[in-house]
Amino acid sequence: MKNRILFFLLVSLLFLSCSSARRHFEKQQYDKAIEISARKLRKNPSDQKHIDIIVDAYRMANEDDLYAIQTLQRENNDRNWERIYQLYRRLEQRQQIIKTLPTLHPTNPLTNVEFEFRDYSLEMANSREKAAQNFYEEGLRYLQKGDRFSARQAYQYLLRAAGYNPSIPDLQLNTQLAYEASFTRVLVTVTLLSPRPIPVELEQYLRSINIQQFNNNWVRYTWIDEKNVVYHYFAEIIITDAWAGTDRTNQTVIVENKTIEDGWEWEKNPDGSIRTDSLGNKIKKIIYREVTAKVTKIEQLKEGNIRGVMKIYPSDGGQPLFNEPIFGSATFRNEYGFATGDNRALSQSSLQLLQQKPMPFPSERDMIMMASQSFGNIVLDKFRATQNLIR
Repeated sequence: MKNRILFFLLVSLLFLSCSSARRHFEKQQYDKAIEISARKLRKNPSDQKHIDIIVDAYRMANEDDLYAIQTLQRENNDRNWERIYQLYRRLEQRQQIIKTLPTLHPTNPLTNVEFEFRDYSLEMANSREKAAQNFYEEGLRYLQKGDRFSARQAYQYLLRAAGYNPSIPDLQLNTQLAYEASFTRVLVTVTLLSPRPIPVELEQYLRSINIQQFNNNWVRYTWIDEKNVVYHYFAEIIITDAWAGTDRTNQTVIVENKTIEDGWEWEKNPDGSIRTDSLGNKIKKIIYREVTAKVTKIEQLKEGNIRGVMKIYPSDGGQPLFNEPIFGSATFRNEYGFATGDNRALSQSSLQLLQQKPMPFPSERDMIMMASQSFGNIVLDKFRATQNLIR
């Protein structure tokens, strides 16, 4: 029974494989039919069904490709050379598959298994060279247009040219020129318009923000204004004001009560004698007492603020792409306290509060620099949100 099942499985697999190759052949997917048939014939060179398929598929695929090459050549269009090269390459690859087959042994004596082979090396070399030259000339045409979008097209064409023939004179130079001309360059600046003095460290901090993280394939952000570099957009961070609030102290009084154990005494009978249990042991009685404490909580507060605007606008004077206010802030907060009364009434949080000490208030400069972190994070969010506006 097991042998019979294995036999039927093998027959089914053979039928399915042949059916698969035949199905691709009938859909004119000749190379797929050749691939499947070749795989089967390497295992069984006498498989007549796959011999028939590979013989017919090889002949018909070659006829189709050679006809397509003739048609493309008659069009006399330089852009066809890449396709012509690909067709010659496919012809060469196809016959290489056939050459790796073992000697076929068809069961049908009328089957002709003599495949026709040709040397396509000259045609491949010629079409590859002409494809490379066409891409190179296309790249130069786009490069000469002088705008960054055409330069990107030029760069792609020149890369394709290099893929076919990297030794074209001046190809590497022009590819580099196209690459450098392809970028959209954004110069980021900080402008101080605050009516109050601003710490010099604020501008230094903002200019240390890593805006290069927003670079993509064709967009470059920079803080450095280089000579002889064309900038297509300006991103301006304008500080319109920066200040610190007054030193503030808030005082809150909290009364806390708690019932605590405060020693013990002997439990007594009505007659004043000490009560005992069934074993004659004296009975203790816990003494509870209500205790009260008053906590004075002192909160030190001071705020730092930075107000500004972020603008992104084209260098040619066009309408701004982005113009929104930015606000950053920071708060200094310190809490400490003292208590009167019975400290046994204090909660855990009040006990921790008593461990804290008063602190000197930060200076105005310190508060502004604390706010700069919040302000800088919002600047980063704005750059992140506007990435898709710059091309």
